[in-house]
Amino acid sequence: ITLIAPSHGPIHHQPEKILEAYKEWVGPETKNEAVVVFVSMHDSVAKMVNRLVERLSLAGINVQLFNLTVTDLGQLAISLVEATTLIVACPTVLGNTHPVAMSAASLIRALRPKIRFFGVMTSYLWGGQAEETLIKTLEPLQAELLPLVKVRGCPQEGDLKEIDSLADRIGEKHRQAGLL
Repeated sequence: ITLIAPSHGPIHHQPEKILEAYKEWVGPETKNEAVVVFVSMHDSVAKMVNRLVERLSLAGINVQLFNLTVTDLGQLAISLVEATTLIVACPTVLGNTHPVAMSAASLIRALRPKIRFFGVMTSYLWGGQAEETLIKTLEPLQAELLPLVKVRGCPQEGDLKEIDSLADRIGEKHRQAGLL
């Protein structure tokens, strides 16, 4: 192959770079990375996510954090190519998943990244079912489901311990996979 000329996009005069990138993208290897996507309405989920990111970083895991209210979905898609772990965090809205988080989950499902582990963190006040829809949407990824973190209102000390436990579990999974 001396030239890659797609029907849309740029022409590549050095196809070896593109071919090597594709080999890496479709290969089974993942990197020591966790992608954390979230939306937060009243800072409950933001507090949960900040705690998780802090703990994962301390464990030596590279974290790519995406606030879905301002995220470029192309950047999110790129981050998923080699990530080992995915965490989706959102509040419950009217008894279900926040629409922005649901949209991102649908995109992730369509992309079918090669992540090995995924988890869900939700907050709720009166009707907490957001996690059920997210888990069902992401099941086709065939990744191992991590323990759910479901918080009523703002995270309290016990909730923070659950988040710490989730971070520890992710670290353990990354160690077992030879990534740490």
